Amino acid sequence: MATNPNLIPGNLNRVRASVIVPGNETLNIPAQFQAKEGIVVAPQSAVVTQMQGMTTIVNSEEPYQLIQITVAVIKSLAISAQYLNAIQNSPVLGNITVVPDTSVMPKFSLINASIINWNQISMAGLQPDFTLVIQGQYNTSNDLWNLV
Repeated sequence: MATNPNLIPGNLNRVRASVIVPGNETLNIPAQFQAKEGIVVAPQSAVVTQMQGMTTIVNSEEPYQLIQITVAVIKSLAISAQYLNAIQNSPVLGNITVVPDTSVMPKFSLINASIINWNQISMAGLQPDFTLVIQGQYNTSNDLWNLV
């Protein structure tokens, strides 16, 4: 398939990507608080369950999807201590918004988000990142609710 040779793919904006926690603004993670790895958004469950019949499949749309957010923050900033404090006291974040690195994609709004885990931290003075794993509910198949 030929592509348009005049297609301009647009730009990515490294300072746009961020995690916003409206219930606790001290946990907001703008670009300047992030290590080079930044933010990764990864689905953890399907948006449709397909069940097999004898001669076909039956689709059952899921009303939500589990989404995992991995974000590398700079461990030498106070944000690291704030997240460790949240892990020790209450890792439930509530609603969060992930702003992508392009204005073309919509923001990811997650509900019931929590800090699920954190990755190893190197104390050798050579790695600046403290990586958090956050997971929440991403609503899908919104048209399902029109049938109720």
